Amino acid sequence: QYQRRLDRPQPIVVVVGDNAGTELTDFVIPYGVLSSSGVAKVVSVSTAPGTIKMFPALKVQAQYTLEQFDEAFPLGADYVVVPAIQDKDNAVLIGWLTSQSDKGSRLVSICNGAITLAHTGLMKGHRATAHWASEKSRMADFPDVLWQKNIRYVADGKIISSAGISASLPVSIALVQAIAGTEKANTLAAELGVTDWSSKHSSDAF
Repeated sequence: QYQRRLDRPQPIVVVVGDNAGTELTDFVIPYGVLSSSGVAKVVSVSTAPGTIKMFPALKVQAQYTLEQFDEAFPLGADYVVVPAIQDKDNAVLIGWLTSQSDKGSRLVSICNGAITLAHTGLMKGHRATAHWASEKSRMADFPDVLWQKNIRYVADGKIISSAGISASLPVSIALVQAIAGTEKANTLAAELGVTDWSSKHSSDAF
């Protein structure tokens, strides 16, 4: 549940991408859903100047770089959404995510964005999830994270994580619910044609 801070009229939500390679749907779905909801100020941020190379295709020009965002919003974001990126242990991004957490931001991973988030150390002792295909490597590399199976998304303290690509839409609606309540989330889900955005999911089927 979102708790208003810093006397902001709305929470600030960052969707961050790495210029070298970011999963397209992990990035654009949270950005689009949260922007269209009207419940937050949503901004796109890149790790460096220039366009973000999306995979499998397209390029996106973010509104801010990490440095520019810090200059514009020195008190940090309220939520930072972390998509899957190719350079999963990007030191610059990991350092920035740690800084945002220190400023009070909740960190939200989409799909294997959880691996980048796990590299911060902030997931230690927390329940979390990610794409089913990375389960064995995640458990080996980050044994101190309480990895969950068969669930779309998990919220544990200031850490929120979601399963594979298909979970990006349900978790985005769940964030709207956390910010503005169930009625607003249900209305948005109906507009998007989403009938089930609960955390129920069976990854074992894959």
